[in-house]
Amino acid sequence: MDNQSYSYEYTKEELKGYDSTRLQQICSDRKIGGGSLSKKKKESILLILNNQEQRKNQALLEAPTKQYYVGTVNYALPVQLIIKIFRFTWDELLDSRQEVDLSLPLITDRQTRYRMALYLASVNKQLFNVVSTFGSSLQLSYCDLDHMTLVSWNALKRPTSVTMIHYNFDRIFSTKYPSVQETEILSGVTKLSVFYGSFGISKQSLVQMSNMLQGLVSFTAGMMVLDKSDFKVLASIQTLVKINIKYITYEPEWIYQKGGDLVLELVKLLDRPMIKLIMPVKYRLGLTVNPILQDSVETYGAASFGEEQLVSYKNLRKFICSGNQTLSNNHNNMSHLNNITHLCAELALRETNSKENWIKVISSFFVSLTTLENLSKKNTNPNGSLDFEIASRISNPLFKYYIVRIQDLKTLSSSSWSSSSSIYSSSSSSNSNGHRKMAATPDNFDNSKKK
Repeated sequence: MDNQSYSYEYTKEELKGYDSTRLQQICSDRKIGGGSLSKKKKESILLILNNQEQRKNQALLEAPTKQYYVGTVNYALPVQLIIKIFRFTWDELLDSRQEVDLSLPLITDRQTRYRMALYLASVNKQLFNVVSTFGSSLQLSYCDLDHMTLVSWNALKRPTSVTMIHYNFDRIFSTKYPSVQETEILSGVTKLSVFYGSFGISKQSLVQMSNMLQGLVSFTAGMMVLDKSDFKVLASIQTLVKINIKYITYEPEWIYQKGGDLVLELVKLLDRPMIKLIMPVKYRLGLTVNPILQDSVETYGAASFGEEQLVSYKNLRKFICSGNQTLSNNHNNMSHLNNITHLCAELALRETNSKENWIKVISSFFVSLTTLENLSKKNTNPNGSLDFEIASRISNPLFKYYIVRIQDLKTLSSSSWSSSSSIYSSSSSSNSNGHRKMAATPDNFDNSKKK
């Protein structure tokens, strides 16, 4: 950081006394221009002065809403305790798994729950400012960002998890010199998902994103083209430890003709421990070229888990099997599956042979399995009841949870559900895709340990 904090205000004469390198360092430390600045001294001085003026104006606007810290009002509870209560309520209202009111049915509609949470901001002016600092998960467009920066009564000022289409991504991050307000709003984003880019996203936007989102932990890309230069940018973000590129446009046969596998290039470029890596369905080369990833990855998604590529994954606990695959139980050495506790796979339960094969494989090789997640949406019997047969027949001693997805809970009659609940007790929630998620546990599992 520069020798003074953000609060220090440089004078024009003081800045003129610095050389270009020092001025650019100040710009970089204060996140002015995303770190990609012209080397002209005059331009750097102007950017720093403009940035200071923006911060001064922003502080003047926020000052009235921060007076509650002075203690001029006689609150019945300490201010920090009030803030914690509001934060707890905010998080609970935005968690679709939580009951809002025990006398009401579970509310899963995202808009309804956000509307209820935003009522917290209407208590008074001071608590509006408090609520506006709470993190939120939302789909963001460039118009939404403009609204956040320009409209003072917008309470959503600190998104932490953001989803956007490639068009909005390019519009937001193509600005060479983003405003102080934009930088502040996006500085708290830790999870970013970008979709629908048939021609990919511009390299300039991706570089600007990497400079502005300096706390980014998770990145997901889907239905778009990414090239080697894009992977270099992602690999350069040192805070990024979770990458999901399962649905990017990826054709290994075509890529090999162009001089190498691009996804393998990403594996080679990552020079730090990673927690989560979800690869494209057609990627089958594993992580063997990068020992750092082999020793660190905890969640891994790939086309197959019956390959020798998983043998040396020391910390692997969750495996996501891409695509509709039936694993053969004829492998000689499957010891590399012993440490996996969470398996996600598309189980074709309507096919008798497939079901029997899965039961044998899971019972024989996944000795530490506690959670089985069926990614298939065909999880009902002909009479409409949920199919729990595979869970009832798995003999693993640590097995506790079976998660299935169904299109619509209303398709299950009360009689068909009650017949299933004689074997399993269940709790329900809704995932981000709008599908119902049912988490089922065997009756013999201790109730105190149920999720």
